Amino acid sequence: MKKETTAKIVKTGIIVVLGAIAAYVIVKKVRQRIDEQKEEKITNDKVIDEPVSTFPLKVGSRGEEVKKLQQYLNQKLQEAYGRQATMLDVDGIFGAKTEDALKAVSGNTQVAKSEYEKI
Repeated sequence: MKKETTAKIVKTGIIVVLGAIAAYVIVKKVRQRIDEQKEEKITNDKVIDEPVSTFPLKVGSRGEEVKKLQQYLNQKLQEAYGRQATMLDVDGIFGAKTEDALKAVSGNTQVAKSEYEKI
């Protein structure tokens, strides 16, 4: 009987420890997601607060020049990838997606005025 009681106590202890580990992992993931959302908000606020575009065009730039760049990038992505291309929203805001598209098309993260004039 003593062995059965000891076995039950050990099993209960293991279950408690596993539950605590699971709770820790869940809390850690929730905190990580909250931090990511804070970073996204900071990034979004930064983009909104930036002045109208000036050269070089880069993350944070806004305006008609960025819209033209986004249209150009959409055209190039469609030429390269066809229907599988992920299209940018032509919203005039140079964010992470515009930067990723620019990297895919040109390998750069910014557009100088001289390069923009070639579009």
